[in-house]
Amino acid sequence: MAQENPFDTGVDSRIGGRLFRAECGRCHGRDGKGNDETNAPDVTTGRFRSANTDKELFNVIRDGIDGTTMVGISWAQDQEIWQVVTYLN
Repeated sequence: MAQENPFDTGVDSRIGGRLFRAECGRCHGRDGKGNDETNAPDVTTGRFRSANTDKELFNVIRDGIDGTTMVGISWAQDQEIWQVVTYLN
């Protein structure tokens, strides 16, 4: 797996945004500003509690975070997860 995001174009960001809204928006809100009911944080700031690099963010999106409601989207292809990373950055 790549250590740096190989899918970082504007098209990748748009595709990542669609996947984010469809999969992550249920908890984080379709706008990414968080959701008090699900305890999902705002992810629009570009700063993340459990990830400091794109690779770490990729892992969180794919695998989730143990002990939290962040379940991850392990079914997605690597390219799709990288596109969500691009969208969030």
